[in-house]
Amino acid sequence: MKNARLAKTLGAAFAAGAALALSPLAHASVPLAGNALEAYGTIDLSLDLSDTDSPGDSSNLGLSSNETQLGLKGQHDINPDLSLVWQLEQEYRTDEGGGEFATRNTFAGFHGSRFGTVLLGYHDTPYKTVGTRWDLLGTTVGDSRAILGASAADGDVMNQRARNALLYMNNFQGLEVQAMYATDAQDNDSNNVDDNDNDLFSAAAWYTLGLLNVSLAYEDWSNLQTGADNSDVNGIRIAASHQVTHAGRLGLIFETISADDIPTLDRNVFGVNGSYHAGTYTYAAQVLIADSNDDQGDSGAFRLGLGVTRQLDAQTRIYAAFGMTDNETNAQYRGVDGGHGDKVPTTPGDTPSAFSAGFSFTF
Repeated sequence: MKNARLAKTLGAAFAAGAALALSPLAHASVPLAGNALEAYGTIDLSLDLSDTDSPGDSSNLGLSSNETQLGLKGQHDINPDLSLVWQLEQEYRTDEGGGEFATRNTFAGFHGSRFGTVLLGYHDTPYKTVGTRWDLLGTTVGDSRAILGASAADGDVMNQRARNALLYMNNFQGLEVQAMYATDAQDNDSNNVDDNDNDLFSAAAWYTLGLLNVSLAYEDWSNLQTGADNSDVNGIRIAASHQVTHAGRLGLIFETISADDIPTLDRNVFGVNGSYHAGTYTYAAQVLIADSNDDQGDSGAFRLGLGVTRQLDAQTRIYAAFGMTDNETNAQYRGVDGGHGDKVPTTPGDTPSAFSAGFSFTF
């Protein structure tokens, strides 16, 4: 009898594994505790021609893996009004192999039809999400994070996932809200208790009225670590996008960051972008301008991103993109930063750039 039960259990496990392996790639799922276990991911590879504009050998051809990821997520319905939800998401390097475990949004929590969703774990901050949704060229060489959320010396520092985070999310008839508190936002040492002197608060709201979407985010860090420096930092983002025509979209964004002890992060950024969709092609452009920080003149920068995408089918696209950052004399914003795999550093006052051609497959 025991052998029969064991055989039945092993057979069910084998069948579930086979179903996951043989299911169509689009949202493959198998039953798990009465609900679906879903596997999903993205493969994004590009060939980049980059120029750091620095002394020496500044031009290079390289292969870049851009937020290529694999995830598992599931839901267990406790009753009709309450579910336990979880997710494990991992970035992996198709170009080089290797990588750490659970490097992207990884959490567990509860979703209720009445109170919304509460997640605990490792997750994008609401402040970061406002910028990500506004950006039209994210993960390409035109990514806005070369300036948006970046320091004039240390690169992208304010577009982060917070560790040890509690995140609340809900929707109210056109209004979406997110609020996060992280007990120790940058620490991943499980051998010590969380240090609340390094905590984080981040909140954002999105309001949609017809074809117009407006968003606002605020974030406050205690002792944000950026390279060798750390400081109390707070930032505000205001973004808007408008579907001007059926095929055309325009967007605006403003960011102001105040950092007590990191002057290169203490500045304002203004941005505008737009896209146009024609058949299977989408064309996008965005411009960002960082002004000089209060402690040093000529520390601003101009950022240009351009891109064209062709959708081959519902899951597959090919694209070409260009990104360029024109630094003033005392600024060192990167040519490529944020979600693109291979960054393009530079030296103060230079104009790094990159041209890229690649493809993306989502399953």
